[in-house]
Amino acid sequence: MQLSITVFYRTAKIRKANELRTELTTIVEDLDVSQRGNFYIYEEVFREKIKNAEADAMVLYYDHRYDELLMGYSNIYVMELPDYCLDIWENYSTKQGEFKIKDSNTYIVGQTCTDASDRTVVLFVKAEFEPFAATQDVFANQFLFLSAVIILMAIIFVCIIQFQVVKPITSLTNSAKSLAKGKFDTVFDAEGFEEIEELADTLNYAATELSKLDDYQKDLMTNVSHDLRTPLTLISGYSEMMRDYPSERTEANLQIIIDESKRLTGLVNDILSLTKMDMDTENWVMESYNLTENIKEIVYRIEKMVEGSDIKITFNYDCQVNIVANLDQINKVIYNYISNAINYIGEDKQVIINQTVQNGFVTISVIDHGVGIPKDEIPNVWQRYYKAKNHIRASVGSGLGLSIVRGVLNKHGFEYGVNSEEGVGSEFWFKASIDK
Repeated sequence: MQLSITVFYRTAKIRKANELRTELTTIVEDLDVSQRGNFYIYEEVFREKIKNAEADAMVLYYDHRYDELLMGYSNIYVMELPDYCLDIWENYSTKQGEFKIKDSNTYIVGQTCTDASDRTVVLFVKAEFEPFAATQDVFANQFLFLSAVIILMAIIFVCIIQFQVVKPITSLTNSAKSLAKGKFDTVFDAEGFEEIEELADTLNYAATELSKLDDYQKDLMTNVSHDLRTPLTLISGYSEMMRDYPSERTEANLQIIIDESKRLTGLVNDILSLTKMDMDTENWVMESYNLTENIKEIVYRIEKMVEGSDIKITFNYDCQVNIVANLDQINKVIYNYISNAINYIGEDKQVIINQTVQNGFVTISVIDHGVGIPKDEIPNVWQRYYKAKNHIRASVGSGLGLSIVRGVLNKHGFEYGVNSEEGVGSEFWFKASIDK
């Protein structure tokens, strides 16, 4: 190690001496030839260059007029020229170009410059290799100490990374693999940097949502299975009865078969509608039509369907309104809103439909005074697999209506929502721009 430090030290000293010699040579050669023997010129231009140099710098020139060897500039004070300066002059004043002298303790690099008419200029830089044994020991000890500190800091840093980054990420990865296998009760527990904790929170949220989705899917299969089984059982039962007992081939029994077939068709159509919306394969034709008159026709048809019951449907409006939309799809929205209100109707047996016009927009709202929706469940009512705690199975329909409504209104770009209070009732609405 000491040898390495010595080599580094000597190399650095030699490099600095060479750089200084190059700079001084450039200065001298840039001077006019007649000025190269001017002591004051050297004093002025060299002073800044070598005042902080870790080497001695001298300029010698011979004045032929006085047959005298003079010192043009030196950064050390001497009464007379040292012997090594005379040796340099004798050996190199007649040789143009660069020269180098090196021994175990000294390195000299110089340049004999172009002669003036009556002067020869030699400049050189002398670097002393000072005794370095003690300094070597100090540097070696400091190097060892700094190396130990750096290694210790590196170990600490690796430990921090291990416990704050690698270990939490490994834990999250293992938990994510469990989640991918369907273990939706997986808990992502990771402590470390803020970003990792945020990632763990996000994954916990995703796990919760996936768990809900799984529950909704199971509920869907249960509901769909029930809704399919009921009409199929009735169709099969009444068909067999009419086959085996000719006297049972009545209009009423045929109507039951027809109604259950329609119910079955409606369920299949709802599932197909959701699938098409997910795949975005439907290209709807938008047209301008009278929304008010269309709602009146829907109300009339539904009133015929519930005729004989105590259900009363009221449509309130004060003007005729046109909108641009797909007629069939908006009809689905209105049918679903009204059917939903009938399914959850209150003791007053009233369903109220309001048409409100304001600032170029029309809002259609359907109101019932039934059981209402718990406040914490309102954001979930549009989910296709969602079933409220106070859910009442509809005698007609698939239970997928509000999911279809959401898809239709999203594709139209209409605003929509629900206002509900448990025990008071619900108001489902959507808002569209008026076609003038």
